[in-house]
Amino acid sequence: MQSNSLHALPLLLLSCIHGFYYLTLAQESGQYYYECSSALFLSGSVFEQNLNLTLTWLAGNASLDGGFHNISVGQNLDTTIYGLVQCVGYATAKECQDCANIAAKRIRGICPNKKDASIGFLYCWMRYSNQRFFSTTFDSARKYSENNQNDVTDPVVWNHQLDNLLNNLSSQAASASSRFVDGNATYKDSDIIYAIMLLVTYLSPVTGK
Repeated sequence: MQSNSLHALPLLLLSCIHGFYYLTLAQESGQYYYECSSALFLSGSVFEQNLNLTLTWLAGNASLDGGFHNISVGQNLDTTIYGLVQCVGYATAKECQDCANIAAKRIRGICPNKKDASIGFLYCWMRYSNQRFFSTTFDSARKYSENNQNDVTDPVVWNHQLDNLLNNLSSQAASASSRFVDGNATYKDSDIIYAIMLLVTYLSPVTGK
């Protein structure tokens, strides 16, 4: 899958299907991460119609009932869309709703005609796919970090501190009632890696780890 950051470092924003992480050398907000598949669908197809319905529903319901929703739209296996949206525990209803609205619009523009795509912001995370992904895990965080090792001066130290930080946060998030935690770790000298982690609510504590 194609993976890109839309903003220059120091932001490193990592996303995965069972959660997402924001890692940065300075506390910033607003930047986001996205990931697109290589598989394409045809414009004007039933697949696209179902995708539009999915994204509209996710955006419209994001702030209701705790900020976590998934849906499948379609009658045919080849044209069914599976979608999910989750807002972080600290987001207000308005922040959640605004984030979901932006995510639903941006994901189509950033990943045009892609059959599988995800996007993460500071307040929410959204994914759609032609494959059923509910109750499964997919971790692209390490891959994205490896692709951006040129952005840090000492990848060995970075990866060591990153691994320790994410391992600690995953254990904390899996046992937290909100499934949301944050933390930080020293990278070099005064440089700090900041991270937040949100596990989707359908995963058990063991799977979330």
